[in-house]
Amino acid sequence: MVKHSHHIIPRYMKNNIELLQDIGLSNINNQLNLTPKISVELHAAMHKDLFEHYHDQRDLLAWKMLSGQSLKGCTAMAGLHHSTETRQKMSIAAKKRGISKECRKKISASLKGRLPWNKGRTASPETIEKMKGKHPTLETRLKMSKSAKQVSQNRYHFEYKIIDPNGAITTTDNLKEFAKKNDLDCGQMYRVAAGKSPAHKKFKVIRSGYKN
Repeated sequence: MVKHSHHIIPRYMKNNIELLQDIGLSNINNQLNLTPKISVELHAAMHKDLFEHYHDQRDLLAWKMLSGQSLKGCTAMAGLHHSTETRQKMSIAAKKRGISKECRKKISASLKGRLPWNKGRTASPETIEKMKGKHPTLETRLKMSKSAKQVSQNRYHFEYKIIDPNGAITTTDNLKEFAKKNDLDCGQMYRVAAGKSPAHKKFKVIRSGYKN
């Protein structure tokens, strides 16, 4: 069973001489300030009594942490942050907590032979009907695909004026096909069209805008 020692005078009161004089404990030393070993429950109850008497958020924090309660509404830790050194130590410790190869093997061995939780289970007819209603039919999906392609073509289709090394101008709306026919790199041609490269194999490309 876990046992704690409790500070009779909370450490946050040590600098409050006037308060210590009022309660007659201004001369108590550190050894006398500690109680004998007590249970966690009694330790929590003592901090609860201190909070109800002095209304210090640090006693509220200690009481809630020792009794396993939520810390909601407790402002004792507000605005406090770990130092850079502490954060680095926490980071190193977290990295070391990874699962070892030996542990992974044990986990794998323990899972072998187990059946999946849903193996052999079948959904009821009502559940199957509900699942069907959540997915569009094949016909609907084809319509959606066709519509999306059409929108994409209307939005991103360009006209290109291509000037070859001899100065001849060719107009096309399919730069990829032109590049293949003339043994050109399609990606480089698009870079020229976007103004990222001056030319590709002495071919220049002028993108004239959206095709309506």
